[in-house]
Amino acid sequence: MSVPPVVRDTSRWVPLALSANRFFRGIAQGLLVAWFLPDLHRLGWSPVFAGLALSSGLLFDFLLTLAIGRMADRIKGIPILLSGEIVTMTPCLFFLWYPHPVFLWIAAALSGLGQRSNGSPGPFTPAEQTALLRTTDISRFFPSVSNNLASGLLGMGSGALAGAAFSHGRDLLPSANLRDLLLIMVFSSLLNMALLLKAARFEKSPGHGETGETGGDPLLPAEKKNLFVLAMSNALFGLSMGITDPSISYWFMIRFQMGPQTVSLVLGISFLSAAFFSFLLAKNRPHTHLFRATILLQIIAVISLFLMPLPASFAWACLLFTLRFACLRGPGGIRQALAGTLVRRQHAGWAQSIHLSSLGIAAVFGPALAGFFWKKGMTNTPLFLGALCGLLSLILFFFLYRKSMTGASIPPPPD
Repeated sequence: MSVPPVVRDTSRWVPLALSANRFFRGIAQGLLVAWFLPDLHRLGWSPVFAGLALSSGLLFDFLLTLAIGRMADRIKGIPILLSGEIVTMTPCLFFLWYPHPVFLWIAAALSGLGQRSNGSPGPFTPAEQTALLRTTDISRFFPSVSNNLASGLLGMGSGALAGAAFSHGRDLLPSANLRDLLLIMVFSSLLNMALLLKAARFEKSPGHGETGETGGDPLLPAEKKNLFVLAMSNALFGLSMGITDPSISYWFMIRFQMGPQTVSLVLGISFLSAAFFSFLLAKNRPHTHLFRATILLQIIAVISLFLMPLPASFAWACLLFTLRFACLRGPGGIRQALAGTLVRRQHAGWAQSIHLSSLGIAAVFGPALAGFFWKKGMTNTPLFLGALCGLLSLILFFFLYRKSMTGASIPPPPD
């Protein structure tokens, strides 16, 4: 009697590979969030120049994100992600070959050094999200995106905790410290490329299983309105993050004279807490529950950021930062998945571009603005401003998705 062949389920290969990508990137990014700005400070860079280095990277991310979203609606996402790993790795290799400040600035711009904080592929994220959408049943899309984000946050937490015992503690020269960090970046890109090459065979082509609609169809008026409100909410949200998150290790150093090892420990706990929230939200639930949980967590994040500059105690500031970070980053996957529901499926890549680029455009000014306030001695002003922007963003977010409060789903505009 013949034995039927074993049929392996390959539908999970792409989500697993993309989650592993996030984890490996997150390790490198977790180290860089804690160490990049302190190392620049030790190299003699002023707060303004350090902030401009981060801002140049955010500007590059914004410009490229718009192009990647359009491309991802028309071609497969994984080849785009492979090119993204090359873009990330190449400037790091140049700095390793010749450690000149110009190459370090280029690496900060193209590789997102010290500014990405969820394991994301930066401006190539729309390609990642469309690859997930094409290979995941729509009923599992929210959990898949949330699990994907949680994997990145888990990597960030692991990297930040490793940074607490990093070789910087042996008083190495800052240029040597940066060399070690960029070596880790290169290694993570090589691992990710190997995983992506394996997963590329299982990604569906654009339009697979669609009803004849293509990414070339024009946006409907309702879709345009949704994306406009999304962009306004995200711009405020991005400014709130850009003025605080990339430079938080520097703020702890200025306010409490705490070294990067201590800050790394705080960041590691914060990332792991955010990963826990993200994994929790990944459980299948009605949209109404996800929406209410996202609103509640973001209210807590705004309050925590407003209170954070007030206590004189380092321990209380750390507790508030951890609470704010977990409540802000934990539902990030839900926010990202919600953005994809504002348009028809064939425009998902463009919606992700609007979502990410509107977050990025305001964030471009954040680090430079924080550096300006620090130079003026206004250490806490960036955090108060970040809390205000976060509150305004949350109000717009509520109006955009308020129909979810009735228990209705969040469908795309009618065809």
